[in-house]
Amino acid sequence: MLEEFWRWARNKPKHKLKKAKSDKEAQEYLNQIAGIVSNILELGHDDGFGSLRVGERSMRTTPAEGVYLLGKEYKRLYADNRNLDNRLRSLEQEHMRTKRLLDEADERHSTALAIEQSSHESKLNETTENYDNIIHSQKLQYENTIAQLRRNHQQKVDRLTKDVQSRNKALVARDTFVPISDADIKSETSQLVVAVEEWARTKWEFNHSPWTDEVQRKITKIPRRLQKQILMDSIWTIFHEYIFCSPFRVLGKEGDRLEKQWNDVFGRGKNFEGSGYAWPEPKFDAEQWRYNTLRPCEEALRIGTSEHDHRTKLRRGFDESLDLVQQKLLETFQMVANLDERRKQSLYELAERAAKMWVLFGTQRCRLLVAMHNLPTSLESSESHGDEDQSIDFVLRPEVRRIGDVDGEALDKELIVSGCEGEAIRVMYSS
Repeated sequence: MLEEFWRWARNKPKHKLKKAKSDKEAQEYLNQIAGIVSNILELGHDDGFGSLRVGERSMRTTPAEGVYLLGKEYKRLYADNRNLDNRLRSLEQEHMRTKRLLDEADERHSTALAIEQSSHESKLNETTENYDNIIHSQKLQYENTIAQLRRNHQQKVDRLTKDVQSRNKALVARDTFVPISDADIKSETSQLVVAVEEWARTKWEFNHSPWTDEVQRKITKIPRRLQKQILMDSIWTIFHEYIFCSPFRVLGKEGDRLEKQWNDVFGRGKNFEGSGYAWPEPKFDAEQWRYNTLRPCEEALRIGTSEHDHRTKLRRGFDESLDLVQQKLLETFQMVANLDERRKQSLYELAERAAKMWVLFGTQRCRLLVAMHNLPTSLESSESHGDEDQSIDFVLRPEVRRIGDVDGEALDKELIVSGCEGEAIRVMYSS
């Protein structure tokens, strides 16, 4: 239809289309109408030419009538567009008013929220400060109370300590026992050390010991010195296991009973150097029980006993233990040498010397220990070829340590008795 319109319009005087005052005005009018039609057709708006199409179906219209109908439709659309513009402006105004109300409400809400939050923070800070003050006050009160209780407790402890010391001194004053000095301890220990060294010089006539000749050659080029070290370490190990590991071990089966009783009454402390027996913690009562129990044994060994003397069972236990120690020593030496009866008797006397010394040590008010571990150790090289990645330790002499003083006090202090320092050697060799 648009093409027909243009064909018709180009062949007609343009002033007849709308009583235009000039051809130019008519041409402008036609151009406007053509632009409207083109825009509507591009949008695909079917309703835009409803009246025109009805006209086309009912009758054939002239171009002028078509233009008229288009103009009429344009006016309707223009009016609708004005209405829509007015509606849009109204909606925009309503939107702006609603937005302004929302902004005002949001501002009021933010202000109220800020005020509420500030109020809560102020109350929280005040509550926290009050709580901290209360806690600090209670803490100071608690610390003052604890400090006062500790002072009271320490005063009671000091009074009781002085009372115990006074009573102990009174008991000691009534006791006729004369303690041995450090010099006496050194003398007893040195005599035993000399005797052990003498036995360690025993010549190996054969070798049925675990220290085979091959093992010895692997360790050192000087087997004689190594053999002496082996025997010294073996003797001290036997003494430690069957005598020195407990104050009562030297009393045999009776000593086993006394060990248990000592633990039952005074508790168990640390295991003494892996011996399997835990001495009670060194306290006055525990040490008093120990030396009062051993003094009858020392008396029985010194003056002898009758069959009905209550000390006889202590002497029998001592003799049983002594026989066991001698047997262990014999087993050690008979693996490397033949011993005649005189030598066997001498070995028994060595065991007896160690056992009697230990009983004497056990009767002292201080606690005396014969230690085999943590001794000063010197290094000795095997002078063999290759890296020396193996070592073996030998105890040459144990160490005598004293806990407390001669009166059985100061039991929290431990020291090495002067002149009774221990000695060990570590032999390095290649595997």
